[in-house]
Amino acid sequence: MIKHTGISLLFLTLILGLDATSVAAAPLPENGTGIGVTFLRLSELTRTVGGRQIPLEPEQVLKNLARYDAVWLAQDIIHYARPAWNLVRQRAPEKLVLRYNSSVSARLNSKHILDYDYINRYHPEWFLLKDAKDPRKADPRNPDNRIRWEPNNRKSRNYNRFYIDVCNEQFQDWAAQRALSYVSGKIGEFNTGPLRGKPLDYPYDGLALDNVVLRSIKVRFNTPYPNWKYANNLEVWKAGFLSYLRKIHKVLSEHGYILVVNSSYYWDRVTYGSDLYDLMETVDGIMHEWAVGYGTRYWGGEKWLRCIERHEAVVNKGLIDWWVCYPSKQPQLGRKQFMYVYCSFLLVKRPGYSLFYASSDFGEDRAGKIPWYEQYELPLGRPTSKRYQRAGCWFRDYSNARTVVNPAETTRRIVIDGNGQWIDWASKKTVSQLVLPPKSGALLLRRPYTQ
Repeated sequence: MIKHTGISLLFLTLILGLDATSVAAAPLPENGTGIGVTFLRLSELTRTVGGRQIPLEPEQVLKNLARYDAVWLAQDIIHYARPAWNLVRQRAPEKLVLRYNSSVSARLNSKHILDYDYINRYHPEWFLLKDAKDPRKADPRNPDNRIRWEPNNRKSRNYNRFYIDVCNEQFQDWAAQRALSYVSGKIGEFNTGPLRGKPLDYPYDGLALDNVVLRSIKVRFNTPYPNWKYANNLEVWKAGFLSYLRKIHKVLSEHGYILVVNSSYYWDRVTYGSDLYDLMETVDGIMHEWAVGYGTRYWGGEKWLRCIERHEAVVNKGLIDWWVCYPSKQPQLGRKQFMYVYCSFLLVKRPGYSLFYASSDFGEDRAGKIPWYEQYELPLGRPTSKRYQRAGCWFRDYSNARTVVNPAETTRRIVIDGNGQWIDWASKKTVSQLVLPPKSGALLLRRPYTQ
């Protein structure tokens, strides 16, 4: 449920330039880290004993989660460290914990919200077909007629994962009630063992829906499936998807829960700008993977600026704006990419509404090293200005720091004002000017600063 932590309306209105009528209670701790986590690592929840994963003590799990303001796939706490769930909900109620699920697919041998067994048995017509025009391929009970998640990899567990026609109103109504049952904890998280079907003692705060794609679905479908149902009318698909989200949002909000969605596609493009703004009317928050880029590419110039403006639109609407990025595993390149995205995030960060997550592991290696960056722990303070431009770079001031971003394709040399007032965090040296390579970011800390 949304936490009302209380924020100065006057501060937000004057400092962040918000319309007073748009300011709502912050859904996240305003004095928190601003860091969220998508998929927790096993070492944050378990320890290995005799080749088996044993739950950590609840107090240790609580300590491990203290660094985060939000958890995207919070059911892992229940799956791997069930005894810790109640303690986390009791002692850290300000932490946003969401129940994760795909919005548009169901997978064999997976119960979850979009229960494959139920859909396959009772409503196979809810599956999307590869060819809606050929009567020989119209039987949805035949899995080979459906659109698969990974059609070219039979060994993948996602081969028998199928897309759903989210525009189907009967499906929408069913999914909304299923979502409420899971988020409220009425449907237990275990399918086997003594806890099978046992409701949760404490609910989630809301639902995290992945794979929300509106008109940009054509990039994935229109070439391999030119005759899929909505190939020639993507506006119907978009309208149906938004209707689906509105139904889920209405049911959840009536019971005090929130809806956050992952919509990762083409924030940089002019073409899909309206899709984002329409989406903002149906949800309580938006996650954006590759927050200022796509895949291994990071945008600069006008594309970067368009992304920044759209992130600003999300927080100015009073919604959660969750940035996710995947820096390169090559150390030097990865550090540069991280700083570029993180400093860009700081240009628009709004305490209580903004979240950030970075990991070099796309697909989230559960056994990997916990992704954490020392920049998160720097004493930046609170934002004291909006972003502003100077010498081709973008700046924003914090009470103890300044973030600088060069989104250009060329190197920029900038003069730092303050006459010895600033320390470059990267070099730990007092600087009077700064040279920023193309598509890079820097953090300046006010003196005195001790490492």
